[in-house]
Amino acid sequence: MVLDADPGFSGAFSQSVGGLTVGQEYDLSFYWAGGELYDRTGYQTSQLTGTFGTSSFATSVFTNSHPGCNGCVPPGDFSGWQLVNFDFVAQTTTQTLSFLAVGTPVGNLPPVAFLDGVSLVAVPEPAAWTLMLLGFGGLGVAIRRRRRLAAA
Repeated sequence: MVLDADPGFSGAFSQSVGGLTVGQEYDLSFYWAGGELYDRTGYQTSQLTGTFGTSSFATSVFTNSHPGCNGCVPPGDFSGWQLVNFDFVAQTTTQTLSFLAVGTPVGNLPPVAFLDGVSLVAVPEPAAWTLMLLGFGGLGVAIRRRRRLAAA
């Protein structure tokens, strides 16, 4: 998905997410990239910001080449995909996930931000890991005991 980061057009892309567990931690991951149309020659910045319920997040800022910028990509180019992760705690059973592209054009409009591979998954609680490890340990003891009984 391509989002226009022109400050004159500041509309967010939103999705309602249901089935959440209040107090549960969730991991939001997605790929994003910054870019500029191929036939543009000015420099600009772009970034993705957003919210999940009442929590907010922001990616790093993509800057294409301009005087004094080392390591930036040339005008009209693309930053390459970057994977980002943010952790949130659900406040309600249904929350809105929103993305907003933010840009600061100095040259030619529009700066753009690309979004792909959005994923929201529950983070396992430490107690669940402990129970799982105890279960594996118990299984190991049972197998060992059976082997001893079979050998005797």
